[in-house]
Amino acid sequence: MVSQYSKIESRLSMRHMRLLATLSERKSLRAAANALSLTQPAITKNLHELEDTLGETLFVRTPRGIEPNALGEAAIRFARLIFTDLSALRDELDVLRSGGVGNVRIGSMSSQTGGVIARAVARVKREHPRVNIAVVEETSDHLLGALEEDRLDLVVARIPQDRRDDNLIFETPAEEQIEIAVGARHPARGRPDLSLADLVDHTWIAQPHPAPLRVIHDQLFREARLPLPRSLVETSSTLTTVGLLDYSDMITLLPGSLIRFYGELGLMATLPIPVPGLLLPFGLIRRRNRVLTPAMETVADALRIEVGR
Repeated sequence: MVSQYSKIESRLSMRHMRLLATLSERKSLRAAANALSLTQPAITKNLHELEDTLGETLFVRTPRGIEPNALGEAAIRFARLIFTDLSALRDELDVLRSGGVGNVRIGSMSSQTGGVIARAVARVKREHPRVNIAVVEETSDHLLGALEEDRLDLVVARIPQDRRDDNLIFETPAEEQIEIAVGARHPARGRPDLSLADLVDHTWIAQPHPAPLRVIHDQLFREARLPLPRSLVETSSTLTTVGLLDYSDMITLLPGSLIRFYGELGLMATLPIPVPGLLLPFGLIRRRNRVLTPAMETVADALRIEVGR
């Protein structure tokens, strides 16, 4: 086994990584040869050399061309990571040459962008104004995929129970209580005798299935032995939800932290009806085998503080 690793270290080159990435995109030796400005025999020779170096067959021929097998998919994934890291290195060097400190790419689920992420970014920029920060808002599953593909450096999200990954480190777990949210001028606010039954005939905003908030929405009515609301607007957009609550008497379920954030802006309030159940814990997530730059460590420290508040 040691000799095989030595063989890989001594013979594997960027030329092989480029070949893997190109074959995964072009799906044929001829198309890959054209893309790399090589002859088809040269591409075939390089592929045989790569497979000999790794000691495995990576591609299989099909009527549509060539397709990677499971081992080929793994090799392609690492090739893409290498090129992503090289692109990040280029960007990092550009920032340093221009007097900056470094680039950091953060991903966050929408419920935390206005609170945890905004406070953490503001904290970093006050103390380290030359750290460049990019923020991407997405659902947790998309964020984890981007993190694993090295398109993001740090993520604030949930890890689904069916996706525990040894390649990821999950830090500072925090829980969120779900509450019933309405616009600040909703007529149901302040009613002392309000019950869930009074709200069934209102229009509700719900995330599409199988989003966790949608599951809690359906369970809320079933456990109360009430019919599901017949008037429904489906959206996973936080901004759309905020706008609908502000312009109408619609109702929705949201994390309490998000309701309080928009409540401070005069856009949202909560109704005093308990909602059983919690969402999966969220926290700071990073790749286990990724060495963080000083800029990334600075941002990670700020995120740890804000998630743990």
